[in-house]
Amino acid sequence: MVNRPPPRNQRIKVSDSSLVASAMYDDAADRIFVWDHHATQWIFEDCAPELWELFMAPGCSRGEFLMNVLKMHRFRRGNTKE
Repeated sequence: MVNRPPPRNQRIKVSDSSLVASAMYDDAADRIFVWDHHATQWIFEDCAPELWELFMAPGCSRGEFLMNVLKMHRFRRGNTKE
């Protein structure tokens, strides 16, 4: 079985994380969007596509990755709750 990179520019539900409910990569802006289980949106800037692939890789702890890697990037809370 070939591991395919995660889709970009579409929100993906995350079922194996107690912190991250869904995520999306914006190709045009090199941003990773993360929604937690309270529907709060976080936007991480200047994220290369390779970072997105690591974040969404099978077996990756998305919560640990968010806290240890993504938070090293400029980030802000999003305006919407969905």
